[in-house]
Order: sequence, then structure tokens, then C-alpha cells
Amino acid sequence: MVRATFLPKVGRLQSPEPIAATERMRVEKVGRTTGYTTGVVFDVSADVKVEYDVGILAFRDQLLMRGTAGMFSDRGTPGR
Repeated sequence: MVRATFLPKVGRLQSPEPIAATERMRVEKVGRTTGYTTGVVFDVSADVKVEYDVGILAFRDQLLMRGTAGMFSDRGTPGR
């Protein structure tokens, strides 16, 4: 049995099942580096390249969000 999870500042999720993202959808998250942030989806099928120590890796069909009050996300702790 899967149960909806309670996240601090976000509250209880309405469903444990994923839902499809849409452009202009409002989103919330809690992360290790940035803590609680809110944002809006502005691309649901982005292809992005990210540089890592092992080289540049490509990620296809990614979601992109803009923070509503500053950054939505940031890098994690380097080397971890």
C-alpha cells in the first residue's frame, strides 16, 4: 500500500501517484540546499546539457521551473 506523504511546509500530498506536468503549473519543493521553494513550470520537454567531473551529460524531456521568489533550485554540496 502506498500512502501520500507529508512534507514540511508543503503539507500532505493529495496523491502518492505522479501527475503530468503542464506549462504554467505551480509547483513546490523542499530541497537540501535551497529548503522550501515555489515555482512555475515553463517547459515540459527541455533538452539540457550539464557539466560534471566526468564530462557533459545530456538530459532529454526535462521539466524546467522558474522560482516565484528567487531561485527554485541550486547545486547540491560539491563532491557529494
